[in-house]
Parts: sequence; C-alpha cells; structure tokens
Amino acid sequence: MNVNDSLLSLFVEKGGCVEASLIVLGLVALVALYVVWIRVVAPRLVGIKQISLEEYRRDFKKKPHVLFDVRSQSEFNSGHISRAKHMPISVVSKMEKDAFESMVHDRAIVCICASGVRARSVAMDLAKKGVQSVYAVSTGMNAWKAAGLPVRKGEARGKA
Repeated sequence: MNVNDSLLSLFVEKGGCVEASLIVLGLVALVALYVVWIRVVAPRLVGIKQISLEEYRRDFKKKPHVLFDVRSQSEFNSGHISRAKHMPISVVSKMEKDAFESMVHDRAIVCICASGVRARSVAMDLAKKGVQSVYAVSTGMNAWKAAGLPVRKGEARGKA
C-alpha cells in the first residue's frame, strides 16, 4: 500500500473530513493573506504611510499638516479632534487632486477615522490621485478617546 492509497482510505473512512479540513485551512489562509494585503502591502504600494496615534501626536505636534476626519457626520459630531476638518469618504471620492492641493498648500494630509480602516482607504484614494505626503492613523478616534485625549463635540467650525 503506497501513500496515496493510505490517504485515499483515510479520506473514505473519515467521510470526507480531510478534504473539508483542507478547504477550511485554504480559506483561512486566503483570508489571512487578504488582511495582510489590505493592511500592509497595498498602502505601501500606493505610497501612504500608516502611523500610530502615538506617532501622530509626537511627529505632527509641530509639523504643518491638515487632519481629515473621514467618519460620518454623526460620528464626527459625537467627538472629534479640535483641529480636524470633516472630510467624509463620499466627498473625498468626488474631489480631484487639484482641489486637495489648493486646500492643503504643501502640507501633509493625515486621515483619521474610528479604527483606521476608512482612514487607510481614503489615504490610498488620495495617493492614487497623486496627492503627496499622505498618512493614515492606524488606530483612530477609538484609541484617541480611550486615551482620554480631548475631543470637541458638534460640527466643526471650518468645514473642509
């Protein structure tokens, strides 16, 4: 009896459990690769830089930048960083590169959302449009609020 015969008999005896296990394992591997692609590889390919909340607070304290809060209106109104401009995904997707460049005047753009997912998406969209110096805060407003950092509630004074 060779190895193939042994595997075949095991498969038949177990009623297909081996095949099902391999399929599940393959799907888990694909999901893991997808997550790594979305979170790590794709952002680097288009030229955005992901930064932690700590890096944002340390590196952008005195560095000229525009902070875009890309959450929904209700999320923004529930608490945002005082210097943030509300710039939801729906607005970003419709704007052209020139509009962003005239708005930021050679300053870096930092995007923030609740957890980092939408910020990364918007930053990737901006980078694909050719906007330079784009950052995404990977931990978002959830981490900002959890750290007890100050937030302003209500609408922004100067909308983007």
